Amino acid sequence: MNKEKLTLIKMLKQFEIYLYARENSQATMKAYITDISQFIEFLKNNYPSKVYIEDIDLRILESYKIYLVNKVSKQQICAKTKDRKLDSVIVLYKFLESHFKIENLAQKLVINRTKKNGYSNINGEIQNKIKYLSQQECTLLLEKIIESNHIDKLRDYCIVLLMLTTGIRGSSVREARFEDFDFIEKTMVVRNVKGSKAYSIPITPELCNALSSYHTSCPHTADKIFLSNKGDPLSKSAFNNMIKRVLKYINIDQNKVSSHIFRHTFVMDMLSRKNEPEKIIKFTGHSSINELAPYIHFQIDDLRDCLKFVA
Repeated sequence: MNKEKLTLIKMLKQFEIYLYARENSQATMKAYITDISQFIEFLKNNYPSKVYIEDIDLRILESYKIYLVNKVSKQQICAKTKDRKLDSVIVLYKFLESHFKIENLAQKLVINRTKKNGYSNINGEIQNKIKYLSQQECTLLLEKIIESNHIDKLRDYCIVLLMLTTGIRGSSVREARFEDFDFIEKTMVVRNVKGSKAYSIPITPELCNALSSYHTSCPHTADKIFLSNKGDPLSKSAFNNMIKRVLKYINIDQNKVSSHIFRHTFVMDMLSRKNEPEKIIKFTGHSSINELAPYIHFQIDDLRDCLKFVA
């Protein structure tokens, strides 16, 4: 008896069940489903006769890769997004191979990735140079926020100070609750949205004082700390808009950066102070010190130190 073929729609539903069973975070599941839905949309638009995943051959996968590469060249998506979408297809085919015995064609794709150290595989040009703030810019930004007339300036100050002094992700900031903070021990539990495990880190007295003032001045009825001026938990879009708004205070092109600029600033500051990478990732939640590779830059003074011991 012939095995029933798997339609693209049914495949997507089965893949979603698989991701749920793996206990992926909601953000990770959403990213995978979005990427594969867009892959299916590409197939429908360009190969309408291909309704079963078994009908997709390597030539079609190559055409999807070229489609994404062209979107990068037209600046419709960035190179990292292209890599992520292709990685989603690779994960999909690993699932199909293990659960439905479908040939893993994705493993035959040749992908020229954008390296994490900021250099492209193709010509060595810098593609993803880390953007971060100087110490003077950090000080000025915090001063400008407090001096502003914005109704939520105390909240904004706490958010920026929290990110600058801990390096945590914006998603973890939005999930923060007052119960996560111990103002006596000066510690914080970070709710790591990107993974399943929370972790604890120390925080500065300055941050404790700022959060305490914010809590006193803005009575909270919601669980989460950072709220809109209507009293609702701060949404992702509202959070991003706030970041863009405050960066205008120090003339940073807000269209080319995100809240990650504060995370980058924290890591660069820690490295400049000669802190061990193993300790830094305890703050940032990176899974490996290898993920700090993009931040490691050799300044001329660092290189000059090497000459001290040369006869």
